[in-house]
Amino acid sequence: MTVYSEEEELAGEVLSDGDGGAIRMRRLIPSSGWSLGGNAVIAVYSFLLVGFLLRTVGPESFAPWAAAVALLGYLSLLDAGLSATTTRNAAHAAAGDATALEQIRVANGLFAGLAVGAVLLGILGAFVVPRLLGLTGPAALDAGIVTAILSIDFSIVLVSAGWLGIARGYHRFDLIFACNVVHAIVGGIVVLALIGTLGMVGAAIGQVAGRLASRTVLAIALRRNLPWFHPVPGIPRRAQARALWVFSLPVFALQLATQLGVGTDVIIVGLVSGAEAVGLYAAGSQLVRSVAYLVLPALSVLLPTLSRATFENALSTVRQIPTLVVMAGILGAATFGGLASEAAPIMQLWTGQQPPLSIGVLTAYSAVFVLITPVQVLILALIATGRHTLIGGVVLVESLLNIVLSVALAQLIGPIGVALGTLIMVSIDDGFVIPILASRRLALRTTTVFIAIYGGIAIGLAIVAMGQLLPVDGVAGLVIRIAFCGSATLVAMAIVWRRSFLNPRVLDVSSVPR
Repeated sequence: MTVYSEEEELAGEVLSDGDGGAIRMRRLIPSSGWSLGGNAVIAVYSFLLVGFLLRTVGPESFAPWAAAVALLGYLSLLDAGLSATTTRNAAHAAAGDATALEQIRVANGLFAGLAVGAVLLGILGAFVVPRLLGLTGPAALDAGIVTAILSIDFSIVLVSAGWLGIARGYHRFDLIFACNVVHAIVGGIVVLALIGTLGMVGAAIGQVAGRLASRTVLAIALRRNLPWFHPVPGIPRRAQARALWVFSLPVFALQLATQLGVGTDVIIVGLVSGAEAVGLYAAGSQLVRSVAYLVLPALSVLLPTLSRATFENALSTVRQIPTLVVMAGILGAATFGGLASEAAPIMQLWTGQQPPLSIGVLTAYSAVFVLITPVQVLILALIATGRHTLIGGVVLVESLLNIVLSVALAQLIGPIGVALGTLIMVSIDDGFVIPILASRRLALRTTTVFIAIYGGIAIGLAIVAMGQLLPVDGVAGLVIRIAFCGSATLVAMAIVWRRSFLNPRVLDVSSVPR
């Protein structure tokens, strides 16, 4: 019989996600449902907000918002991988690991310091965005104010990033759902109240108001459920911080690579083609990212699940990873393949227009995320098992090459070249390099991993193709096809899980971390 200390019992007795063992759908389905719902709230809110702003102020006036979000997105890098590390530590704490509690407290202290830096850097960004877009006079002033206000929003995100990690680690995605609902309601009300008088500045204020309200609700909920949680962090000791950084830095490399891959696109377009092209490019890319914001975080339930399952039964957990990759491939291909196949009508519904640049960007980005979705499972598994160091460096190098290629293609063929550059590099990295490296570090056969990725994608694209054969048109037809593809996707994923087609033998049992 295992004996736990009082603090260990406290770590696991509240917000517990059930007994130990391998990955089980009875854990994943409720958490995935809440995660999907929470991200659906924000995705729908962002979808409606951006569409509303494009219709209300037009692409050119929307450009400062798009440029500010792209530039300030780099402030999220101040997270430095600590959020994912906190999720992993919280999953261990839920399993009774008392040492993980101290690491969570250290991370919260570091987040507070990083948030201060975010505000200072955001103020500098307020001077950069107007110059980037070539704005002068009142337009430049408004762009600077919008950037400064959004920098406050990013600082709120940072200071509370550890709180989200705790909720995810304990599988309390229902709390995150509730907070996102608060964000959408408060933010939407403030935007509608201020957009008429303050324009884009009012929209930025609404973003901050919604974020502040939602994170306040989260802090109160965590405090009530976890007696050890304190929203006001202490100052971590240097040795504690150093140990946490060692694990987090490779995750930071992954985050930096992601930001470089998608955050530079709008900036490159702005430098090459000007503000109007930025608005049209952002319309296509933002739509795909909004959908990705719904789908990929739904997979985030796998990080705490894999972390805890590996902590308790590494061999059984690793054997289940290929099946999860197949399921993610089906989900990604059906979702983003379907989005690409309906690019023109969806763009018409969203913005009231069908600009060729926006449609082309939407299609290219959809193909990017078809590949990213199943590979995301492999990356989460590597983080959960502590074998993510090399992958972070590889993805970072790929993102730097992506910038060079995007700039070159933008000069040759215009703004669409930026999206094509991203697609080419992701096809190499996610389609080939990462699967090989991940298979070796997870002690799985490379052929098994490739079959999992591309087998899942093939099933998802087949579902999309069947949906296109339905004899229906117009908005009603679009809704019917979405319903058909969604239902078929869920059925296919359930069959793959129940049949466990790809639960292979692990090549080297001793190499699997415990």
